[in-house]
Amino acid sequence: MNTYTFHIKGMSCHSCEGLITMDLEDAGLPAPKTIDAKTGVMTIDLAPEQVEAVKQAIAATNKYTVESVETL
Repeated sequence: MNTYTFHIKGMSCHSCEGLITMDLEDAGLPAPKTIDAKTGVMTIDLAPEQVEAVKQAIAATNKYTVESVETL
């Protein structure tokens, strides 16, 4: 399990943070460790094979875009 930093475009408020968290949980993925709409940054602990699933869950909303992912 690794910690990943996702840079997400389109978040504007606390509600956005909650919606992304719910979408991840609905997809059977872990909840983020941190998520900040102001900076557009989310950190989350994942197995490497889960990274694509997180990208897909976020993109499925048609509101947010994953701009980049970094491993910490």
